[in-house]
Amino acid sequence: MIDLEFIKRCQSPEFQDTVKKYCYESRWKNDKWKRENPEANRRCHRNYCKTEKGKLACKKRMANRRKRLKAEFDKLGDYDKHLIRQFYNNRPEGMTVDHIIPLSRGGSHHISNLQYLTPEDNARKAYKLDWKPKNQTLTPLLER
Repeated sequence: MIDLEFIKRCQSPEFQDTVKKYCYESRWKNDKWKRENPEANRRCHRNYCKTEKGKLACKKRMANRRKRLKAEFDKLGDYDKHLIRQFYNNRPEGMTVDHIIPLSRGGSHHISNLQYLTPEDNARKAYKLDWKPKNQTLTPLLER
């Protein structure tokens, strides 16, 4: 038996506002805990990635990333592809190639959006847009 009164209460603006407020507060508390406990957060994430559900989520995330990267790469012309390959092949020892504007944030896989970063800086940057390196030793982009 379906309770129509319950459905009406759930669709009311007051109930929707309460749900949004609860979700926002819950998310805010979770984010605050992550900022205050980075080591514990990393440990939790590592443990999650060892579970079956975590392994599946990591595989799915990496597959999506490869798919986006391939789609961006396929849009380029031969000359641009050549420049990107050169950029990757000429990377200095101990450096990684990073997208200035991450692909997940709408950035393109183009030579003008690539930079060299140390692995630590690259991991620290992650998918942030307003990131500044600690050591300020970015290698300039490949000249066109």
